[in-house]
Amino acid sequence: MAPSVEQFFDDVLADVAGVLGYEPNRAVRLVGGELEAGKLISVYPPFVTDAGDAGRSFRPVEALEVRVALAAFAAQIRDLPDGATVQIKVVP
Repeated sequence: MAPSVEQFFDDVLADVAGVLGYEPNRAVRLVGGELEAGKLISVYPPFVTDAGDAGRSFRPVEALEVRVALAAFAAQIRDLPDGATVQIKVVP
């Protein structure tokens, strides 16, 4: 959101990747991945968490798998206050 259309375009020009959010697409391509039909970009750790110095990983995954995983994660953190500490356990 921006206070005006002019400010929106100024923000876009200052940080195209950040504003338009295509950095994950670029990350997937850098590691040789392709975003095929029916796939979404899986981001770990999820954007709602602070990745700290570790950064994030991006990979193409079947859309249903991503949606199921994010729905389960959202259900688990739904009632936590902003800034709460969470521990993510990856289960195969």
